Amino acid sequence: MKTIPFGKPNQVPKLKRFIDIYVPIEVCNFHCPYCYVHQHRENGSVWKNNHSIEEIKNGFSKDFLGGTCLLNVCAGGETLLYPYMIDIIEAMLSCGHYVSIITNGSLSERFLALANFPKEYRERLFIKFSFHWTELKRQNLFDVFWSNVHLMRNSGVSFSIELAAYDGLMQDENEIKKMCMNEVGAFPHVTALRDELTSGYKLMTNHPVDEYEKIWQSYDSDLFNIRFDVIKNKSKGFCYAGAWSYTINLGNGEIRQCYQENIIGNIFDHDCKFIPEMPVGNLCCSEYCYACHAFLSLGVMPDYKGKYTYADVRDRNFSWLTPNMREFMSQKLYRNNRQFNVFQRLYANIKQQNRNKKCIKSVETLLKETLVGIIDNNGYVISETEHYLNKLYRNNIPQILKWIKNYNNDSKSKIIENNRKFFINATGKCNVNAKGNEIWLLGCIVDDHFYSAKQICIGENNIQKEMLVGWRAYDLPQGCDSEQLKLITLNIPKNKFCRLIFIQNRWQGIATVKTGCKEKTIDCFGECDGNNFVFVDIKRDKQIAKFESTMRKLVLPSTSSYTKTEYINFSIDDSIGIFKNITEMNYESPFDEPLLNYLKDLHFRTAINITLYCFYEDEYFNLAMCTRKFKKAFEENSDWLKFGFHARNVNSEYVSIHKEKLYADYILCMENLEQICGKKTLTGSLRLHGFKGTKNEIKKMVTNVQYPLKLLFCSDDKRNSYCLNNRENILVQNGEPVHDAETGCKYVRTDIRVEKKYSFLKFLKYKRSIFTGRTVNIFTHEWFLNTDDGKVRLESVLAKLL
Repeated sequence: MKTIPFGKPNQVPKLKRFIDIYVPIEVCNFHCPYCYVHQHRENGSVWKNNHSIEEIKNGFSKDFLGGTCLLNVCAGGETLLYPYMIDIIEAMLSCGHYVSIITNGSLSERFLALANFPKEYRERLFIKFSFHWTELKRQNLFDVFWSNVHLMRNSGVSFSIELAAYDGLMQDENEIKKMCMNEVGAFPHVTALRDELTSGYKLMTNHPVDEYEKIWQSYDSDLFNIRFDVIKNKSKGFCYAGAWSYTINLGNGEIRQCYQENIIGNIFDHDCKFIPEMPVGNLCCSEYCYACHAFLSLGVMPDYKGKYTYADVRDRNFSWLTPNMREFMSQKLYRNNRQFNVFQRLYANIKQQNRNKKCIKSVETLLKETLVGIIDNNGYVISETEHYLNKLYRNNIPQILKWIKNYNNDSKSKIIENNRKFFINATGKCNVNAKGNEIWLLGCIVDDHFYSAKQICIGENNIQKEMLVGWRAYDLPQGCDSEQLKLITLNIPKNKFCRLIFIQNRWQGIATVKTGCKEKTIDCFGECDGNNFVFVDIKRDKQIAKFESTMRKLVLPSTSSYTKTEYINFSIDDSIGIFKNITEMNYESPFDEPLLNYLKDLHFRTAINITLYCFYEDEYFNLAMCTRKFKKAFEENSDWLKFGFHARNVNSEYVSIHKEKLYADYILCMENLEQICGKKTLTGSLRLHGFKGTKNEIKKMVTNVQYPLKLLFCSDDKRNSYCLNNRENILVQNGEPVHDAETGCKYVRTDIRVEKKYSFLKFLKYKRSIFTGRTVNIFTHEWFLNTDDGKVRLESVLAKLL
């Protein structure tokens, strides 16, 4: 092996931006078992370039891009298979940029052309050789591969060797390491693979995560370390993608903020003089940065405190990168670009959210596009739709689309017996305009799940076509009972909502759907040749549909948003109805109760902790009558759901006729709450009914050993609270907490009552308080939150604060 001493670096320019360039080629001379192109796409897409080299040079000029950039060129297949790729690379280098090429290293004539570039260009050229061990071995191309690596090295071109961390290569570990040491003096870098067909792009491995990490860490690769760390820990923060980095489709010129983000410009748009600066901010739609080895190591997200530079994840022993290339790749974008302050970040997030809303498709359109992809066996449609939903709805996904999150698991599951039975009858009749009378069922959406017709069909003799089940006359087996085959029996899991999905086109006929004693007639004819759909909702509640339609208009940020929800305290007064419901109704879980179910969903969407302040009794029910069977379930959720005393009942008055009963009512209520919900769920921070209580009674509550009172929330208006004097009340209303030495209790203001309306400036004030680390206290009442208007109002308040 010949090693070329690179010498000292020359003066390198500042790295202004990182741009990932997609070349629309999906042909490849390799067929790797872990490759998403080979496995899941049509391996034959060829790019027809409609733009001249001069147009490409204008699109990548320093004037347009704002300075010297690192351009990463990668195709869907083999990058260098495109005949004019060498000309395009030369054009980019002529603009003064540093260019990185992703290749499998097998096309020798292309590397000979690169070796003939001027020295000035070669110094700014980097080749990432993907070391596809299995294919190199199968095609006997090791000599060709290493010959091209050495040619680039001897020509003064920087390079890196990268191995996919694929389970099938573990057995060849020693052989791989030995070959790489002999050829380039170091082990290859290793990249952790992502499964693009899974929700959230999980690791592509059959091994436990810890075992997978241990196996591949033997290569001592910084590339593997950063990718694995981000995949495992899902690092998030304010991201300047769309301002400091971009992805560009070289075929149509579209500029995106990032892979799954908005289109914000076009390099072939002659009216645009400068590349737009529109950062993603905190609204990234991906679960993690799956190209973190480039974006995060180059500093696109300053909040990420990783120790690696991009040079670290590409170089080995300071021998694969030239000094110039290493110095250029060691830069951080946040040192070469202007960073935003807190308010600029907030404004950028608002603008990004508005951009996302402009991309919105109707729910029905999105549903149909996804179902067409499923019929076409397009494995990518689910992950792509999931990214779209994360982008537009964050965690507030419309009910009818929630099944997409569970699709990969549901498609493999078996339906248990003893569920609801539906009966579909293909009548053999049709619309007068139809060309046939066949009936095909694709499947059904059951609450948050999708099941194909094959999964839910009970009959073994029904006609099946891929995942469809149905009937058509010319497919009937000889000697069979045609009438019997017209009947399709479905085994549907018990549900709150069910939607059957039939195929609709010119050849479809009329069917009936029978559930219990109800029967619907469905005409599946449609004026189309391809596949459309007929949706049949079973027992869909109109009030729920109206509520969901209203809620879809509110887009709450995800739990990874820029606002820290730990600084929001949300509580609900007058709580008694939930206990009555879980006692009288035959629920399997307390969170089957409608309000508790909503609160649990709210917590998982926003990470907000919730406290319920409870009455001991109402007119017909008290806590002593409440079931104790859900105590364990409440304790398991005690990290976000707490319970506390509010009053004995709605008529309790703790400054006049009942002033000496406060302590006794407090103990009675807390003892019952402990038996119902568990000790772990109880809170010492309370809001008493009417903000009333005498000093003597409060002192007894504070000194109680079993249920010590620590804090009382005061009124949200100018009413005097509890036993505070005028000066103390003024301090609390101005946002200053008061500690009463005599009672030993702390008093703080209640800020927002959900039932009231507040001005924009008021919300801006509270938003600023959250950013500075002061808790904002929000409350409402159980009766109000049990209404649709109450839920909409609450979500509106949270959306304004978050």
